[in-house]
Amino acid sequence: MGDAKTDSMYESARLNLLEVIEDRNRALNKKSLLHRLVYVAKLSENLNDKNDLCVHYDKQLKYWQNHYQGDSATGLLLVYPNYFVHLVETCSEEIISIIRDLKELTEAEDSPISNSKILVISSNVSNRLFQQWSFRVLNLPASRLEEYETSEPIEKLVRFRKIVCKMNL
Repeated sequence: MGDAKTDSMYESARLNLLEVIEDRNRALNKKSLLHRLVYVAKLSENLNDKNDLCVHYDKQLKYWQNHYQGDSATGLLLVYPNYFVHLVETCSEEIISIIRDLKELTEAEDSPISNSKILVISSNVSNRLFQQWSFRVLNLPASRLEEYETSEPIEKLVRFRKIVCKMNL
């Protein structure tokens, strides 16, 4: 008799935090959790036209949106002369697909990118920073592309980054 009581206690359904969040999102008519991915990569010399990279991500994001049936991805792709920065806000399935695509692009023999680095992945983001996904190719003069080293403490740089993000720059 004592064993039956102990077994029923362990068999009771306990909710974990993810289930509680998903229940709350269902009640609010949200389809899935929102995640944010920020990464950078160096452009290789195989990339003749920087707009090709923008077109690639535009097509991929549209494909993934149709494939995963979630909210559309939002964010910004900034393509500089030698590097690009990509911020994407979407569901976890699309984030995983973006990371896989990044790996495939980096490892391809005639890869348009190299040396990619994921800077941050934020989960359960409450608000989007962008209303849509867009891209921009920036042609900066060479005088502004010198390596920049700072003597500022990291806390001040992080605070500056938060201010820039709030301004949607």
